[in-house]
Amino acid sequence: MGEYLVKKETRSNLQKIELSEKFSQFSDSNISDSDARSRTRLPAELLILNRYGVGYPYLKVAWKLSQKLQIPPFEVLIKANVISLETWLDSQSYLADERERINSRKLQETLLLNQAISNLSDTLPHYSAKETFTSWQIVFVGLCICSITALLYVNYQYMIFALFMLLTLFYMASIFLRGLLLASFKPTKPPTGDILVRNDDELPIYSVLVALYKEANQIETLTQSLWQLDWPKHKLDIKLICEADDYETITAILDAKLPSCFELVQVPPSSPRTKPKALNYALPLCRGAYLVLYDAEDQPSCG
Repeated sequence: MGEYLVKKETRSNLQKIELSEKFSQFSDSNISDSDARSRTRLPAELLILNRYGVGYPYLKVAWKLSQKLQIPPFEVLIKANVISLETWLDSQSYLADERERINSRKLQETLLLNQAISNLSDTLPHYSAKETFTSWQIVFVGLCICSITALLYVNYQYMIFALFMLLTLFYMASIFLRGLLLASFKPTKPPTGDILVRNDDELPIYSVLVALYKEANQIETLTQSLWQLDWPKHKLDIKLICEADDYETITAILDAKLPSCFELVQVPPSSPRTKPKALNYALPLCRGAYLVLYDAEDQPSCG
């Protein structure tokens, strides 16, 4: 029995030596990093090992040998003494955590995007312009068109008179509506007197939202103006909002190496591509008690 175990262990060691020699032969083929990445698409389970110091050429060799010998690629790396079993298990645990983090981020982006697009129409549909015309408005417009067309065949003078009266009614209704709005407007007086604050920690946080699209040339001027705001920097929450596929503007923001009070918010591409949707996407991410909106062309006052 002891002789059988010795022979089995010897055979296993010989297989490891043979596998190591094959690995060395493959590795000595002078494969560059660029060749290894361009010719073979490796699975994420192997690519994560690059974080642990295993080069791309070695990963490619392990992948080729695993396909040739019909064994898992991590077994090739372990038997060739490139990595240990502990390193493999640690890398797979890290990969699982990264995948969970990415999935969580994607879920959060989806929820924020759905809320930005349809929250108003779901909660307060009568304030939303998602439905351009209501049913009765469509019926009314259709009846007007049919009536004008019928009058055109009967007597075109009647048609002109009816069209004139309809446009006059619409114009007078617009004036009446504006009058009601002006009559209901009650201006509020700003508080007078000095606001006594003992220290900066008692000041509220201001969230500043700036929606940007194709505005790479405005980033330097805009960020300098925002940085000069007369407010404690740790009490500023400045969010620069960009479409995720606006690579030029995003690159300009990243290259500027802005302080920690600045944050880049990337809105996933979706319709409608409007400024309100971008602002709604970033709104739940704000941490300030007050909110300020700026455009890319604005130059905020320092005071």
